[in-house]
Amino acid sequence: MRGVIYAHAGTACLTRLIVSLHSLRKHWDGPATVFQDGKAEPELKAICIDLKVDLVEYESIDCNKYTKKCHVNTLTKYDDNMLLDADTLVVSKLDPFFKWVEDHGLVFTNFCNWVPTGGTMSKRIRSWESLYPEAVETALNYPVALNTGIYGFKKDHPFLGGWLKTSVEGGKVGVPLTDELAAQLLAQFFPHYVAPPEWNYSVRYGEALQPVQEAKVIHLHGRKHVGDNACQRLWRNEFDEANRRWGLKWWGDKRVKKIMGGKAAKFKLPFEPTPEPESLPEPEGKEATAAAVTFVTAVDAKYLPKLELYYPQWKLNAGFAGKPLIVYYHGIKEEQLQFLDNARLIPWDVPFETENHRERMLSAFVFGAARDVETPYWVKCDADLHFAAALETPFWEAWIEKAYEVVGHRWGYTKVKGDPNYTGTHWLNTLDSWWTEKTGAEAVYPPIEGARHSHQRINSFLSMYSTEFTRKVAELCGDRLPVPSQDTVVWYVAERLDVSRYRNNMKKLGAHQ
Repeated sequence: MRGVIYAHAGTACLTRLIVSLHSLRKHWDGPATVFQDGKAEPELKAICIDLKVDLVEYESIDCNKYTKKCHVNTLTKYDDNMLLDADTLVVSKLDPFFKWVEDHGLVFTNFCNWVPTGGTMSKRIRSWESLYPEAVETALNYPVALNTGIYGFKKDHPFLGGWLKTSVEGGKVGVPLTDELAAQLLAQFFPHYVAPPEWNYSVRYGEALQPVQEAKVIHLHGRKHVGDNACQRLWRNEFDEANRRWGLKWWGDKRVKKIMGGKAAKFKLPFEPTPEPESLPEPEGKEATAAAVTFVTAVDAKYLPKLELYYPQWKLNAGFAGKPLIVYYHGIKEEQLQFLDNARLIPWDVPFETENHRERMLSAFVFGAARDVETPYWVKCDADLHFAAALETPFWEAWIEKAYEVVGHRWGYTKVKGDPNYTGTHWLNTLDSWWTEKTGAEAVYPPIEGARHSHQRINSFLSMYSTEFTRKVAELCGDRLPVPSQDTVVWYVAERLDVSRYRNNMKKLGAHQ
């Protein structure tokens, strides 16, 4: 049996997934399944029923978003499979692709005639050298660069288990695009077929190679689905049709929000009856956003008076009261924190030996938050945070809607301070060495003289993070922070992993420290 599968998590790509499904059913009337990591949105459930697409809710293994696709490969029931990313647009019959799967067992797509020795690809491949140095060298000699936005395979193909394992290992050390690059490393050891570029037609580079009329599947990679080139106009037409048919929301996709004029359409399908009528409905819209955040602070004897002074002011800000609050404390007694409302008080006695009190307290915002936060996002509030006036709207809602993984106050330099181990090597150079040891990637900073270096970064006195990203940082750090500065480490990792991040002027919110 042949079938098309999708791997989906969260809602950031939900509008694009729905548009892709809409286009799929114009060219493929066979079986199709969406594998949803966690609970699916009710709109997606209803649309899948309307399109006769199976929807499977499952719990993913502990891995990054790229590796989830490798996991889904092992869950399919189809004999011959074609996986499509959510940001694809199907514009042709899929039978030729399935014939390649039937004949070869494993099918990848070439991306715009790129080759492994090109600047971008070679740098990405070499980031795996610390894990698989021999495979890296042979992968660089492979004739084409593979892309896993579209690929095919037979169920239980022997390639799949090694692909998943390799991608998981890459994720542990923070290498980029783990699914795609793991495939580039391993495909050379398995017979396979590489489909021509029209089966993975790039929204950005495709027209330079061949006219869009020759495309079979368009890949609107890199959040480039909205715009005015030929591929983007085709996507917009498909979106408009789907919106007229069902009525859509933008689910945090700011590009779709813009073309919808900030007004979501009324959904036109009946929702699937809930199988547990006694349970509370899942929150939607602003309620879902409000349920997504935990506040976190840390306090010691020095900062306790400031927290006592400013905490009543925190509660006056919209969106703070009633939200989970985690307080890590050291050098004071729990009884001294009874003025906090419904706070989870956690003593912070770090599991490593350090005489650096700064390191001890700042590490709570990495290792503690990674362990204890249960919501998708969390907001760091330094104990001396205060506001010029009470805010009438939750300041963090827009950041969550835009799916930022890191948000902090815009800052212009990194200065080494409070580090008893400082011997003249700037923190950024120390982080470069640490990153090279972890991933094999090259350093990005030249040798820095002095303790201060000017560059764009954040100050984290008021900041927000995705919990998934925080756990990744903690995993990379291992036992201790590579330098005793939480925001320096976090911003460095965010830049190296190229996660969605934003530098906001917190003083325009009236926030100060």
